[in-house]
Amino acid sequence: MSDDRDQRIDALRDLAREGAHEKPLSPSDRAAPPATPQSKRSRKALLLAGISALVVVAVAGGLIARAVLSSAPAQPQASATRVFDPKSDGVSCPKDASWSPDGKTLALLGYQGNCPNSFPSMYAYHAGIIALYDETTGKVTNTIEPDSFIASTLHLKPPKIATPDPYAGVGNRDTSQQVIDYAHLLWSPDGKRLAVTFMVLLTTKDLGNGGFDTQSIEGVLMLSISGGTERVLSHTMARSEWYSGLWNLATGAYIPMATPPQRASTDRGWYAAPAFSQPALGYQWDSDGRLQPVTPLNATSAPASQPGAPIGQPDGGKAFSIWQPGTVQLTTRWVGVEPEHNLHMLDTPVETWTTSLASWSADGAYLFAGDQGGEISNWRIALDGQPAPDPTDLSRIGLVGAPVLPVRDAGMAAILRRYHDTSIDPTAWATQINLAWSPDGKRVAVEAPIARPSGSARVSDFDVSIYDCASGKLLKTLTPKLQLASVAPYGGFGPEVFLRWSPDGKQLLLYYPVLYGAQIWGSRDLPR
Repeated sequence: MSDDRDQRIDALRDLAREGAHEKPLSPSDRAAPPATPQSKRSRKALLLAGISALVVVAVAGGLIARAVLSSAPAQPQASATRVFDPKSDGVSCPKDASWSPDGKTLALLGYQGNCPNSFPSMYAYHAGIIALYDETTGKVTNTIEPDSFIASTLHLKPPKIATPDPYAGVGNRDTSQQVIDYAHLLWSPDGKRLAVTFMVLLTTKDLGNGGFDTQSIEGVLMLSISGGTERVLSHTMARSEWYSGLWNLATGAYIPMATPPQRASTDRGWYAAPAFSQPALGYQWDSDGRLQPVTPLNATSAPASQPGAPIGQPDGGKAFSIWQPGTVQLTTRWVGVEPEHNLHMLDTPVETWTTSLASWSADGAYLFAGDQGGEISNWRIALDGQPAPDPTDLSRIGLVGAPVLPVRDAGMAAILRRYHDTSIDPTAWATQINLAWSPDGKRVAVEAPIARPSGSARVSDFDVSIYDCASGKLLKTLTPKLQLASVAPYGGFGPEVFLRWSPDGKQLLLYYPVLYGAQIWGSRDLPR
């Protein structure tokens, strides 16, 4: 109790005062003649008394400080592990997560209730939501519902052609409002604004036999963190137009592609967003608001790896590499055409890289608003010492012409050996590897869930391991302090896996749909 504490503090002060006011030595004592054995003992006793007084003062001061500090509530520290539950905070279907430039706020973009679906025969509306979390507490400090800003600006009306999936749950039958498909969430370089990229699919005609005529609107919602200022930038796509994703934020104008890329064939299994139509290991902004390639790639051989280079921050960086948080998938087989549909093994397994990103220029003037994810999809990774895949096999799996990447560093090489070695694990082809490099490019985090029979999964199956990029050494394995959760069926695109380092590399976020909640590891848990 506060009264008892005050009494203890007063008593300690009195004790300290008594020790500090011990009777000093008189001048005659100080000027005494040469000491006899008896006088030596007296001086020793006085010296011990003085030391005892000092000890009493020190102990009393420490006890006072401890009492005062213990009376104040403990302050959370960013270095500690924090666990939070997006669903209990109203975000049931997370789509993207982004750290503020100072690492003090985590923004989470998603939907309320469930994931929406804009396809007419499975239509289900769910409202979007942005939750802002304090990094020291893991608590929500603010929520924003972006649908109203976009719907009012674009004058969106309920869809004319929309039929819910007849097998959908009651909560997934809403056709009263237009679905807004969100993709990315970015912070401005100064940390004062958020940009939310979106697409609206408008169904204009039912063609019968399950076909529909559609029109899409691409756009960006600009939000001020302090409130009061919103802007909606939008562009209605022509039927044969490719979306560049580039915007001039000063004027609000859409920047079309200078040379529209050729339309991909239907059997192509890889993809590059038009802004990345010249595949490269990295990109940098030019003065005209376009992304210029750095270290171009081709479809035959990989350039030298750059293990010591920083990853770069798309949110406010002048340049960034393609090694943003993404996934590696192993392909070992292909499926024959009808009527057999037989499985055929590839002579050489193929590793592919996919990442989804948007980017804000360092001066805050331009934005690349990624479309709906996978802006860089299934670019082929060339493994050291492995022969090139057979061209016929590449054709069968749709990777003819895919840009060829090097293995970035020793850490990535060690991860591929651990999780995608089919000689050790025949089912390794089914393991999707989720990777995230620290911004300085010196550590790489990996989450690769272990495939187990239904009902036998464990939380440790979703461990996050940290590797040293220079040596390939495993630095530490982190087990989430979460529980397994059953995942409800989603009406549209399901929630994503988030593995995100903070800009200073001192925090790491993990969100995985089958885990109940999300986790942030602080500097106390992360290896340096």
